[in-house]
Amino acid sequence: MAEVTWRAALRLLVAGASILLGCSSPSISSATGGASGAQSGASGNAARGGSGGQAGANGVAGEQAGANGGAGGQAGGTAGRAGGTAGASSSCAPACADGTYCDSGACRSRLAEFPVPSRGEPQMITAGPDGNIWFTVQGTNTIGRIDPAGTNVVEFPIPTAGAKPEAIVAGPDGNLWFAEESGNKIGVISPDGVFIHEYPVLTAGAAPGSTIVGPDGRIWFTEFSAGKIGAIDTDGRVSEAALGSSVYPEDLTSGPGGYVWCAERGGQAIVAFDQDENVVRQISLMKQPTGIAVAADGSIWFTELFGAKIGHLRSDDTFVEYGDTWLVGPVTITAGPDGNMWFADAGGSLGRVDPDGTMTRIPLSAGAVGIAVGPDGNIWFTEPGADKVGRYVVP
Repeated sequence: MAEVTWRAALRLLVAGASILLGCSSPSISSATGGASGAQSGASGNAARGGSGGQAGANGVAGEQAGANGGAGGQAGGTAGRAGGTAGASSSCAPACADGTYCDSGACRSRLAEFPVPSRGEPQMITAGPDGNIWFTVQGTNTIGRIDPAGTNVVEFPIPTAGAKPEAIVAGPDGNLWFAEESGNKIGVISPDGVFIHEYPVLTAGAAPGSTIVGPDGRIWFTEFSAGKIGAIDTDGRVSEAALGSSVYPEDLTSGPGGYVWCAERGGQAIVAFDQDENVVRQISLMKQPTGIAVAADGSIWFTELFGAKIGHLRSDDTFVEYGDTWLVGPVTITAGPDGNMWFADAGGSLGRVDPDGTMTRIPLSAGAVGIAVGPDGNIWFTEPGADKVGRYVVP
């Protein structure tokens, strides 16, 4: 029941953000987040209210899952962006204003939002092996694909009815792997949109959510309702390991030590697994982490959706928190091509935090949930309340 409650709260929060932010300005604000987490003041907590904002983090990671699946595309896209976006800026006179960039002699907004045809509330998102961006759509039970220009959006119906797709990631076999929360399966779809297989999860009612490619080449996933971590190889062999009762694993990332790291909300900890699915480290936070990602320097960052903060785990297992008055419900987080961390906030923002904790807000028309670096080196995200997929061209 707890799972249903916070997911329902997320839908209310995102829907509310869509209404309240419908007329918001595209201006960008920046401030330094304090380690003391002053964000827990009235502004953040009142905005969160009873909904708690525990954003659809079970599937998270999305993003997070996306950055892990598209590292190669990210590197190539970054180089292309550097030449095509930054290089072109010298041809615009006068210089482009903040929030815009120069493209073929014209200043264009860095922010673009593209409607999802089915209007089925897109959730998680990842860079595909084919140069496109892939995302899950829960309301219409589809897997979506959009090209980097945003001109071609296609959706593919999932064979299992009511599967409720969550996170999605590009696998080592060149296909897309996704979790089916209600279908209790891990699905596979080719870049051509052909569904290859749906593999049942070993535990009934496990509610698989986050997906990543682990250091061993398997697809790892969370089992939110079962309190377990699962892994599946490209031949469909599934295994799982229990974390304990009332632990609620939220998100995963491949990180330091060659381990799979998990944001574990119920136990308020960050947990590391070796490739045999054994717990090798458990770092108590006394916080409720939701999304998790690894920065370019190998350190771990995480979101606190209930606490409306961003956390940074140091090498000595201590951590610092950053907050700001505009933070409402940070959901997923990913390492950007610019050396900063980027996150989706369910209150209607795309956020950026640099290694020192300086935060920048990009206002959106609706709450953001999934986030990933695209093959083009830009930040891609989902806005379920607006039924859109967004792109932000990284400066």
